[in-house]
Amino acid sequence: MGKLNALKDELLALRRDYQKKRSATQETIGELLSQPTLDQTRVLTLIKERTQEVNDKVPPVVTAFADFYDSLTPEQQKKLHDEVIKRIEQHNRYWRD
Repeated sequence: MGKLNALKDELLALRRDYQKKRSATQETIGELLSQPTLDQTRVLTLIKERTQEVNDKVPPVVTAFADFYDSLTPEQQKKLHDEVIKRIEQHNRYWRD
């Protein structure tokens, strides 16, 4: 249960950080789209900044997930696999239709 809690903590921290920055990003996008011409440099800078944040913050989440996954029995890994595949298929059906 400890490894699952560690994964949960990493995901919740990432989510809180993302939510804090979301409104600022939305404001910036609103400002950019209120101008007569699009500031392509600023858009690209914004995208690069967000991409760098993902590159910086995702590795601990991947490590926590790997620790959790590796602690599962083969049966539990199979169950997780099947559930993830099911959700991916549901998501794909939703966005295709």
